[in-house]
Amino acid sequence: MKITFLIRLLVSFLLTMQSVITFASVTKPSDDHLPEIVFLNNKKWMEAFLDLNQLLENEYALGEYKKIHWNQLKEKYYPLINKAQEKKDKVSYYQALRNYMLELHDMHSYLFADPNDQSTVQFISDLVKLHSAGSYGFIISKVNDGRYIVSFIEPNTPAANAGIVLGAEILCWNNKSITQAAHDIDIVWNDENELVSKGASSTPSTRASLDYEKIRMLTRDSIGAHAHVVWKNPGETISNEAILTAIDDHDYIAKKTALYQHIQPPDPNQQIRVNWLPDHYVQLILGLNDGEYCDPSKNEKDSPLYLYFVKTMQGIIQKNPNGIIIDLRGNPGGDGRLAMDYAGYFTENSKSLFSVKMTFYNTITKNYQPISGAGPYYIQGQMFYYDGPTVVLTDIATISGGEWAALSFQKIGKRILSFYPSTQGAFAGSVGEPLIVMPENFIINFSDSIARDENNQILVESNADLDGGVKTDILIPFDTQTAINVNTNNKDIALDFAVSYLKKHIR
Repeated sequence: MKITFLIRLLVSFLLTMQSVITFASVTKPSDDHLPEIVFLNNKKWMEAFLDLNQLLENEYALGEYKKIHWNQLKEKYYPLINKAQEKKDKVSYYQALRNYMLELHDMHSYLFADPNDQSTVQFISDLVKLHSAGSYGFIISKVNDGRYIVSFIEPNTPAANAGIVLGAEILCWNNKSITQAAHDIDIVWNDENELVSKGASSTPSTRASLDYEKIRMLTRDSIGAHAHVVWKNPGETISNEAILTAIDDHDYIAKKTALYQHIQPPDPNQQIRVNWLPDHYVQLILGLNDGEYCDPSKNEKDSPLYLYFVKTMQGIIQKNPNGIIIDLRGNPGGDGRLAMDYAGYFTENSKSLFSVKMTFYNTITKNYQPISGAGPYYIQGQMFYYDGPTVVLTDIATISGGEWAALSFQKIGKRILSFYPSTQGAFAGSVGEPLIVMPENFIINFSDSIARDENNQILVESNADLDGGVKTDILIPFDTQTAINVNTNNKDIALDFAVSYLKKHIR
């Protein structure tokens, strides 16, 4: 999900030096996976786009799996970029590029600004603010029965002043049914400022995560924009309608509903956290960002994070809890090897049959081949382990290495609980860290690798139907009251459900 620090420095240096290095395409050596940077920033916008489309057709690891139709994308976006070039319209150019990348539905493939290029960061941030800093003052949640319910209202905002109350059902939005409006909304401006400045992605990979972002964007608009809303308050039989005007809420609701801002520092004390719950249950929050030890050439078991985890597990086991809830919600990834190491402390099996190996797409042979030094990895049983009741919490912001952890625990028999049908569905990502520098210094990162299991099956990645991720075993009910409890009362309903599940179903 994140670009490495060294690559950021390299890109910044080369941009500063006004580099004009260009390549028509890139071919990875079969035994080398060093970072690659393709500079297209000295070309016209439309010429660079054609090169980008060809390069991704040749290099993007998931193109065939996701059934990407590259010619159709070219025919759709080339006229938009050409028109933007003719009008020297940088905003339309950016919008077309970002929508193009959104069509890959891949959290690991996205457009961003180099964090050290403050002018480009500011350009994107200003655009996001211009188009989505406005708020109508409420949160909409889609509950299990398919209705769109108001789950939070900020006092003294357009929604509250119009008479919309908690639990109200939204029926229509701007003369469309709420279902159609949510389907049609453009999410091009969902790229949070914090994510832009850190070179991270807010691109949804699965249907569930895309739907979530679309619903978020319904109540975000330009400051001063208007929305015609029809709703029915609880207990009422007659619907109400009003025209709401978006106000500046200083990103309060945007931040309250954002799922993709969990960028964890490589500090063991912040990566691994233990919360003792009532009745002697434990919430164990697991992070995977071990900094420099993410390098496959280094032994992750030498990292401070792994050593801190082992010490933490020893302390937990000594206290003999009644059960452990492993919390992977909002986990943005990190070292996948750690994910399997963690799972080894929850199984008595010396070695799991389940394995993960990384492969990349060789543009010469047109086949996938193993990456040297990148697997296969196995779940290895440890000298001590916890054999008590254990479940795992995930959500659609469980991404990449976080999904590796979820899958590892699931493979050793631990059930996954979630409000969502799966995790994000963006697993392997960019092993070689390929970057494409476009005109105006917009940078594109894309997936160059695929993770496969012992049967050579692709793991976790979302497919052409936007179906992917680690599947949920137990779906937590999400009704009107639950939505209100989550968004208004700030209750951790998922954690409460996990404890209740352990008490009722696991002895």
